[in-house]
Amino acid sequence: KTKFPYVFSGIFSFLLICFMTFGALYIKKNPSYYSYKDYDYRIVNDYVEIISYHGTSKTVIIPEKIKDVKVHSICTGAFRKRNITSITFNNDVIVNPNAFYACKSLQSIYSDFECEIWEYGFRNCPSLSEVNLPYSTVYKKSFYQSEKSIQSFVFGRTGGCSIFADIFGLESNKEIKDDLKICSTELANNYFEFYSDLSEQLDYSCKF
Repeated sequence: KTKFPYVFSGIFSFLLICFMTFGALYIKKNPSYYSYKDYDYRIVNDYVEIISYHGTSKTVIIPEKIKDVKVHSICTGAFRKRNITSITFNNDVIVNPNAFYACKSLQSIYSDFECEIWEYGFRNCPSLSEVNLPYSTVYKKSFYQSEKSIQSFVFGRTGGCSIFADIFGLESNKEIKDDLKICSTELANNYFEFYSDLSEQLDYSCKF
């Protein structure tokens, strides 16, 4: 009877060591993420989700595939505070909230694919001057706090917002730069509208 607690404790310790050992081997064999060139990524539903960028290039081109698997999304915080100047998407990717948060040097964004820029996707990118996303969908506050240096803005459609200012989170901001230019594009009939003074368009409803 007096030895039972010691025997039980020994068995428990042995099982715990086995569990930790086999768990470590499993994790090593099946990591939660992988690395490829400048990216850390994981596989989600048979697609690649980029979870981190650790490259040194300031001009970033998101690849169409990583190891023959299609890149489908950019994770929250993947490019947080990275010192990049331009980003190009070579696939129909989803930019999750705060994926490019506080990229202070980011100046241009380009894609000829049907991307989705979710809320706060490009939050607090004050140097951003050119956005060229003619086939993409931008959502409310997707470019929050990134309007100060915008010179041109092209997008395909909006999702869930009722006024253009929603994209920048400026619904109630009366101090909007007069030279802010937005190009709203409807690809079906090549319909374009340019605005040189967004402050006069606060009540303008999104057409698309």
